Amino acid sequence: MSKSKQIIVRVQSPEHGTKRIESKPSETIADFLNKIQQEFGLGDTGWNVYKSRDKKDWIRTSRAKTLDTYKIKHGDMLFLLSSDRKQSNASLDSTSMNSASGTSNITGDMGSVSISGSSMSSGSSQSVVEDEVDQILYKEDGKIYRSRNEQLCRHGPQGKCLHCVPLEPYDEEFLNSCDPPIKFLSFHSYIRKLTGGADKGKFVSLENLSCKIKPGCTEHPPWPGGICTKCQPNAVTLNRQRYRHVDYVMFENASIVDRFLNYWRRTGNQRLGIMYGRYEPHKDTPLGIKATVAAIYEPPQKSSKNVLELLEDPLEGQVNRLAEAVGIRPVGWIFTDLLADDLNKGTVKHFRGNINSHFLSAQECIMAADYQNKYTNPCKLSPDGHFGSKFVTVVVTGDASDQIHFEGYQVSNQCMALVNDDCLIPTKDAPELGYIKESSEKQYVPDVFYKVCLNTIAPLLEAVKTNNVDIAFHFKKCQEWATVEEIMAAHEATPRVQREPSYVGPGASPLPPIGSGAGMWTCAHCTYLNVPEKSACDMCSLPK
Repeated sequence: MSKSKQIIVRVQSPEHGTKRIESKPSETIADFLNKIQQEFGLGDTGWNVYKSRDKKDWIRTSRAKTLDTYKIKHGDMLFLLSSDRKQSNASLDSTSMNSASGTSNITGDMGSVSISGSSMSSGSSQSVVEDEVDQILYKEDGKIYRSRNEQLCRHGPQGKCLHCVPLEPYDEEFLNSCDPPIKFLSFHSYIRKLTGGADKGKFVSLENLSCKIKPGCTEHPPWPGGICTKCQPNAVTLNRQRYRHVDYVMFENASIVDRFLNYWRRTGNQRLGIMYGRYEPHKDTPLGIKATVAAIYEPPQKSSKNVLELLEDPLEGQVNRLAEAVGIRPVGWIFTDLLADDLNKGTVKHFRGNINSHFLSAQECIMAADYQNKYTNPCKLSPDGHFGSKFVTVVVTGDASDQIHFEGYQVSNQCMALVNDDCLIPTKDAPELGYIKESSEKQYVPDVFYKVCLNTIAPLLEAVKTNNVDIAFHFKKCQEWATVEEIMAAHEATPRVQREPSYVGPGASPLPPIGSGAGMWTCAHCTYLNVPEKSACDMCSLPK
């Protein structure tokens, strides 16, 4: 590498986050440390820079040594930590405080954070105490061991070959071969995948998405007076999350749920509860986590056959302290969406999860994201000290056989960020659709894109290319085309079909087709929706 070439060195601090410093390999250590001091706004003493988190390889100030001397290359991560003198003073303060009132700990939603040295921030990777289940899974091997294949293996009982060597917990072929297939990686399998390879996760940093303008920019007036690329949040492209923080939800016994459902059986009104329990390793998923529910607490609420309204709970703090005393904690929330079909048979109506409905409404997704933001997941790999959430959502509704069924969900980290920064709101006329707010004088909202994979619409492209009507009509029935229709209907000038805000309750009727305008006709060749005045398709120009 040329010594005159510009390089970027990342410097991470528990108090100030991560910043990038532009430098050259030939730059002296003294000049480089001066840049760090100016960038972070530090004093002349009380801090040091190290090459590792465990305070090894201290980079001492020198005008004779350069970055190349310390073998600091482009993209390397350095660590800005408090000096030993400052730590000793903080330790003395902590000791005097402990001698007077015992050991002091900070306890919050992210777990217990001990005050040690000068690391007072819960976002510091050194002070974050992760959940017990995470500490257990970190110590596990996690590999999937296979027995010797008598037909393919040609070695002795102590040997290993390609057909019997242990697999990594994120091996896609193995996960797809399970019955049923495992569609999402467990969170710790995802971490193992990031930290695997030759670099052992040297540059891994689980950063939380932020949709807010970065504060402190002095190059222009505050929003709406101005915005620049330094403080502007990045655009968000909605993607399917490849991992999940909880892989399974289990109730300790049936009486827990039976008591919860008694309210609906007596009144016919819906009910919501907070599930208390603990997180445990889940053996059926490689490095998986399951939420074991031990109790359901029903907070104050107003309910009817199709509406739930939570009220302020003055006992929430007492309930949480009592739960902590018996070794359990909030692990999720549960609500009913039930409508009796035949009282003699004990069946309920099935109106969730089919082609004409939704799994979760936008309002339910927003509430799930709000709960997940409240109960975040402590994580040492994140500069913020937390990443995602283990808080789960359980819906009690009817299944395809008209029996009471339980479905578990979690919203993605992207949804959590959009809700946390007040960018996502529900729609009034279509409960299954959410709406991204427009930027205003009070709030800047970044662009949010929805990406459709080309393989998803490959059948439609083939139908247009070959003029095959049968393939086009078959594609029209799939879920992907229903999503495309929703996007088109949200931007079309023709008024949408008016629909009731909810189809839950006595005499519920099936949901009408989504995105169909009055008088619109569908092209038999490309399935494009045309206005009534057109005699030929606007998309393919073929006659009606």
